[in-house]
Amino acid sequence: MALKFWRIDLRETRNQILFWYSGLIGLFLLISLPLIYSILFTQVDRRVRQAVTKESETFREIIQADPPSTLDHLQEQMSQILRTALVEDDVFLIAILEGRFYRSSPQGLPTSFSSGSELMAQWMEADHPQQGEHHNQDPEVGSILYRLEPVFVGDRHLGSWVVAHTTAGERAEIEAVMVVVLSVLLAGGGVAVLLAWWVSGQILRPLRQITDTVQQLSATTLSQRIPAQGAGELATLARTCNQMLDRLQATFANQQSFINDASHELRTPIAIIQGHLDLIGELPPEQQEVVDLVLDETERMSRFVRDLLLLCQSEQPDFINPAWVELEGLTEEIYNKARGLVKGEVQLDAKARGQVSLDRQRITQALLNLVENAIQHTPETGVIALGSDLSDAHVCFWVRDTGVGITLGDQQRIFERFARSSATPRRSDGAGLGLSIVKAIATACQGRVELYSRPGKGATFMLLLPLHPPHPKTD
Repeated sequence: MALKFWRIDLRETRNQILFWYSGLIGLFLLISLPLIYSILFTQVDRRVRQAVTKESETFREIIQADPPSTLDHLQEQMSQILRTALVEDDVFLIAILEGRFYRSSPQGLPTSFSSGSELMAQWMEADHPQQGEHHNQDPEVGSILYRLEPVFVGDRHLGSWVVAHTTAGERAEIEAVMVVVLSVLLAGGGVAVLLAWWVSGQILRPLRQITDTVQQLSATTLSQRIPAQGAGELATLARTCNQMLDRLQATFANQQSFINDASHELRTPIAIIQGHLDLIGELPPEQQEVVDLVLDETERMSRFVRDLLLLCQSEQPDFINPAWVELEGLTEEIYNKARGLVKGEVQLDAKARGQVSLDRQRITQALLNLVENAIQHTPETGVIALGSDLSDAHVCFWVRDTGVGITLGDQQRIFERFARSSATPRRSDGAGLGLSIVKAIATACQGRVELYSRPGKGATFMLLLPLHPPHPKTD
């Protein structure tokens, strides 16, 4: 059940919107995070280089204002600068005199450029200005940005002034900032996805209203209309649907009026013909045979009209009037009525026990239609049986026979109006609407009809109806 709960149907518009919006946010994060890191690193690197340059220029200005004449004079100037300089974190001022390390500020130097390191040896040997970056393997130091200013008295190289800046601390700050940025973006993205889910629901609400309205439409509820407000695409769609419903309502009203008028006009002359034929007294055998034939045809035509009206009524919302029914009593009642129709043997297979909510009249009508259909395909020496069963989800009624059976090609076609099985006699009492009525009743009850048959082995028609509402079982 948990897997089913988390399964997302990407065919739904709302889920597609959420999927693409989440994908765009993820793409934004993938692009923006490296870009933000690169921008921050560039800005920090520029600031560090500017700080190194500024410290070097400050030293140069001091030397140019008071050029040293001797080594002692230079030593005194360097000592004064080291004592009074206020350096930033990770910035180191290093004084070199006559190719040897003299002093630094702060005094503690990282191992990477302490007095015995390779980089310090390079600085002590340098006699011309240098600016560069030394890549170090120590993660606590990182890369070292430096600038070296040599000091000359005449042609004599007295010493050098080095400003070095380690980048490990700056990069640690960048990483801390990136963690904060990532957290904020993820939180903001999550909130944005939730808002997108809510907003998409609000945007698609008119579509749901259209869907709900269309699903509730039936033959007699075509007067319902979809609320259409504004001038957007959804409002235009709603107005277009309303215009379509106007046309459908007018068409259905004309059709219904035609069927009602035609059935009324047909039933009246049929009733008149039957009435006059019944008033005819005794006639010679030849004439009496003709009268009986006409009476039989008028009765068949009257039944045909009634069946047509019933199929039209099946689309009405009040066609089904459910009520609580005891299944055992209903099954026995239908069985007793079937015995009066069948000349041969009738069996009762099973009787379900329990109360369900269904339309007693329509279910009886459907099953008796199935019994009449079985009579047409079963010889008098055959057997026709019916029964009922109750499960947790459905109530099942069935009618089976031992007749000629139905071919596979006919099993779907016989439920269509005016359709007949290839094994049915050309002339029968019905008009080919009996099984259509059964299907219409099952559909109106939100159920279905199932057929199991093989030629020569008989047929079984099952009427499966859902339980609405849940039934209280009784023993």
